[in-house]
Amino acid sequence: MGRIRWRLPIRTVNPEAWVVGVVPERRATDRWPRRAGYEDSATGILEGAATKGGRPSALPHRVRSAVWPARSGMTCGIPPAAPVHHLPEIPYRPLLTGSSDSNRAHWAAARTSCIPQHCQRPTPDGAILRGSPHPGGCAALSSDGMGMAGADGLGRGAPFTGAPPVFGDRTRDACVVVPGIMGSVLEDDTTGRPLWGVNLATLTDALSGDALFAGLRADAQEREADADTARRAPLTRVRATGLLAKPWWLPVFQGLDPYGRAVEALRKVTLAPEAVEPFPYDWRLAVAYNGALLARRARAHLESWRERVAAVPGWRAAGGARPRLVFVAHSMGGLVVRAALEQDVELAADTRAVVTVGTPFLGSAKSVLALNALHAEAEPGRLVRRVQAMAATLPGVHDLLPGYRCLDRGLEVDRLTAGDVARFGGDRDLAARSLAERARHRGSGFVLPGHRAVVGEAQPTVQTLEEQHAGLSVVAGRHHAFDVGDDGELVRDPATGTPARRDASGDGTVHLPSARSGTEAVHYVFGQHGTLMSHDEVLRQIRRIALERPQGTDLGDGTGDGPGLETPHLGGTLGQPLTLTVTGLDTPAGASLSVRSATTGRPGHPLTLRRDPDRTDGALSARFTADAPDLYRVTLDTGRHAPLTQLVLVTPPDA
Repeated sequence: MGRIRWRLPIRTVNPEAWVVGVVPERRATDRWPRRAGYEDSATGILEGAATKGGRPSALPHRVRSAVWPARSGMTCGIPPAAPVHHLPEIPYRPLLTGSSDSNRAHWAAARTSCIPQHCQRPTPDGAILRGSPHPGGCAALSSDGMGMAGADGLGRGAPFTGAPPVFGDRTRDACVVVPGIMGSVLEDDTTGRPLWGVNLATLTDALSGDALFAGLRADAQEREADADTARRAPLTRVRATGLLAKPWWLPVFQGLDPYGRAVEALRKVTLAPEAVEPFPYDWRLAVAYNGALLARRARAHLESWRERVAAVPGWRAAGGARPRLVFVAHSMGGLVVRAALEQDVELAADTRAVVTVGTPFLGSAKSVLALNALHAEAEPGRLVRRVQAMAATLPGVHDLLPGYRCLDRGLEVDRLTAGDVARFGGDRDLAARSLAERARHRGSGFVLPGHRAVVGEAQPTVQTLEEQHAGLSVVAGRHHAFDVGDDGELVRDPATGTPARRDASGDGTVHLPSARSGTEAVHYVFGQHGTLMSHDEVLRQIRRIALERPQGTDLGDGTGDGPGLETPHLGGTLGQPLTLTVTGLDTPAGASLSVRSATTGRPGHPLTLRRDPDRTDGALSARFTADAPDLYRVTLDTGRHAPLTQLVLVTPPDA
C-alpha cells in the first residue's frame, strides 16, 4: 500500500483535517485522515494512508484535485460534504513514497491541488507555490504561473492572480567549449611531464626548451592518425589535461589568452555549471582525429545532461524542450566541431547552435609562415628554430593551410600544392592530405547547424603569400586578397588585366572571408585572434546566442573600418626596441597605447603614438623597449571601442 505526501504551503493545520482526493474514474471520494507520527503540521506536509471504512483503499491512478475541509486554525476551506471541483491541470506534483514503480508513475502525473489563500511555500524543486483566492474558498496552485482557476471554482472565467515564480534566464542546453590550436594543456602521459601550457619559461630555456619541443614533435604514428584511429585505438603518448589557463605565446602564431572567462560566461547562463563541458584535445594531431574524439565526448555529455535535467523537477518546470547541444569553438576548434558533426549525423541533429570565433574555414596563410620561419629569417633564433622543426611534423598545423587561391604570382594567383608546402618547409604527405580535405569541403555542401560566426576585423592580417626567392623558397605575407567571380575566374583590373587586389582585413591571423565562410549569421568585433575568447563583446555575443536572444546590432559593420593593432609576429629581443603599430585611426587624439607584463601585471613605461613616416597607410606607431624578458600585453584603448589587446614575447638575446 502506497503512502502519498503533499508538500503544501500551509502555516497551520488541524491534526484532524481530512484530505479529499477525486479520481478520474468517478469512484466514491476517498478520505485520508492525517495520522499522528507524521511530519509537524508547521512544515506544511500532509501524509496519510488511503483508507475507506477503516480498510486500505486502492490508490487512484491519477489525482485531478485535492482539498481539505475547514477546521480550527485553517485560513480557508470548504465543508467536508461540499463537492470537490475539477480545476484545470497545473504543474503541482505530489511526492509518492513507499509505492510500487507503477503507482509512482501514476502519481507523478498528478497536477492540481487547492491551498489556503494567500499562503505560499517553496516546493522541493525550488519554485514558489502561492495560493490564489476565489469565492469557492479554495485557491488554485501553480508552480509556473500558468494555472487558471475559475471564478465559480469550475475552471472558467478568471485568470490566475497570484504572483508567479520567476525562473532565472538560463538555457536548458548542454554546452561544449572547444579551444583552438595551442589552446589545450598537454603532458607526457607516461611521465606526467608538462609539455605545453604550464611554464612559459621552458620555451626559451636552453636545455628544457629542446626537450620540450622534442616531446611535442609528432612521431610516425601520430602523423598517420585519423578518425578511424580515434574510434579504434586512440593514441596515448601525449594527453590533453585541460584548457589553457594562462597567457601563452609562440612565434608567428603570437599570443593566446586563456579560456577561463569564456567557460564562466557560459556557466552563468546554464542551469548548472556542469552543463558546460570543456573539451581539451591534442591540437598537434589531425582535425579529423580530434573530431572523432569530440563526437564521442559530446554525445556522452549530452546524454548525461539530459538525465540530470529530467531528474530535477524545477528544471523541468523551466521549460519542456529537450536539451540539445551548443558548441562554442575558437580558431581550429571550429574545424574540429565541423569534423565531429560531419562524422556523426545524429549528433548534428541534436545540435542547436555552433558558435565559431575566428575559425579559419578556408585556412590561414600564417600557417605557411610558421613552416617557412627558418627560410624567412637570416639568423633565426633558437626559439624560431624549435618552432619550425616542431610545426613541420604536426598534422594540426598542416590542417590550417589555406585552401583558397593565395600564392601571388603576379598575373596569376594559385592554390598551394603539396610540393609548394614542402618547398616552404612543411611535410609533403601531411600537406597532400590536408589540401585534399580542403578540396572535399569545397564540394561537400555540409552546413553547420545553427552556425553563428564571430569574426575579428580591422586588424592587419596576412591574407596571401608571395614567393620572393625561388632558390631559398622564401615566402612573404601580404595584406591583400583576391576576388573570384561566379564563374570561378579571378576578378581583374580592366585597365591592366592584373588580378584585382583588396585588403579584406581580419583578426590578425584569419582573414574575413575565411572566418565567415559557410554562414550569413556573422557578428563583427574589433579584436585580435588570440585574445578574442577573453574579449568582452565576444563573451556577450556568446551568452546571447546561448540564450537564443534576438540578434541585435552587429558590433562591427564588416567593412574593416576600425582600429587595428599590429605587433612583431616573431616577438622581440631584450635591449632592442619593439615597434607597435596602430591602424584605422585618423589621429592619435583620445587613444592610448599601454604595455604591461602579462605574467605579473607590472606596468611598463607610457607610450606615445605618432604618425609612422615609414608607412603609406597613415598608420600610427610607438616604440617600446622591455627592461626584462617576459610576456607582455599590449592594449589599445580608443575610448570609443572595446580595448584591443595582443601578446608579445621578449626573449634574451641568445634565445
